[in-house]
Amino acid sequence: MSRIFQRLTRRILIALIAASSAGCASVSYKAVSFDVLRPAVYTLPAWADSVIIVDGVEQPGIIDSVSSFGTGEAKQNKRDVRLCRDICKALAAAFNESGYLKAAIAQTNPDKRGLTDAAIDSLLRDRRHTVILSLNTMNSDSRINVESGTVGGSFVICGQITAATETAFELIVSPSSRFALKHRNDTLIFRDCDNTLDDLAHRLPKIFERYEEQGKYVGQKQADAFIPVWQTVYRSYYVSSDPDMLAAKTWVDQNNWDEATNLWARASANARSKGDRVRAMLNVALAYEREDDPIMAGIWCSRAIDAIEALAPKDAEKLTIEKEKAEVMFAYLIERQRQKETLDLQMQ
Repeated sequence: MSRIFQRLTRRILIALIAASSAGCASVSYKAVSFDVLRPAVYTLPAWADSVIIVDGVEQPGIIDSVSSFGTGEAKQNKRDVRLCRDICKALAAAFNESGYLKAAIAQTNPDKRGLTDAAIDSLLRDRRHTVILSLNTMNSDSRINVESGTVGGSFVICGQITAATETAFELIVSPSSRFALKHRNDTLIFRDCDNTLDDLAHRLPKIFERYEEQGKYVGQKQADAFIPVWQTVYRSYYVSSDPDMLAAKTWVDQNNWDEATNLWARASANARSKGDRVRAMLNVALAYEREDDPIMAGIWCSRAIDAIEALAPKDAEKLTIEKEKAEVMFAYLIERQRQKETLDLQMQ
């Protein structure tokens, strides 16, 4: 999800909350929700339908630090490269389970880390619709803190493992087309308590179990960046005492948005209240947004803004909240149209 989208979503929510608390006896608000498909962070070439995952880490850095009872003493040990393997394994599984991309793990020589042009050619030979996703950086820093205390009158020893994993992948289309992806920083926390250190040690995950959990988490998160995802959005529409607006609510309650939209469109031209005309326009915009038609939704938002600006200043001031909602929604719809264009490329 882009930062622009996050900011717009927050502004929409703020506008809706403000509208809900504005207090107009003849106007109320009805909450609705619907699902929207968001594009993936990264867009693969249109022809790519599979990916080869390579463990290309030359020097994995995996450190476990233990601090007991607040003394600050630490013991650090280098560990093996199982975490790299688990990340690649989880990433491939996430791709295959999504049905969006087929994935396989390349069997590379661990003594020859990194991908040369010859290695890339070898991996892609006879694979016309395949790209390479190479894990080039992996650092894991686990802080294991052990503290004692009293809970409910009983002495307990608690341990917390904070496992932070830094990864950097590279998308490789050919020897001459290599794209460094943004570094990821993912964190998992494991915490438990018991009466003795031995019992606590059995409750907290062993190193190999923790690596497996870290690998699953990091692999899934990285896969999510390549897979479009459904998200539920929350909106509200206006209800007023206007006959068409009241009848439209009944149709929405019956999940018949077509009939409701027709009534809102009629109210936008015929409602006695100028405010209801504007609110009906915003309801039509919402209906088109729900149908994932940001262009038509934007047109109706624009009509609402134009209608407010055409009013006398005294009347326009009464619709300040409606205008802000229309402007925020219009900006969001521009971003949504961009997302749809990206989605079209990703879904080919």
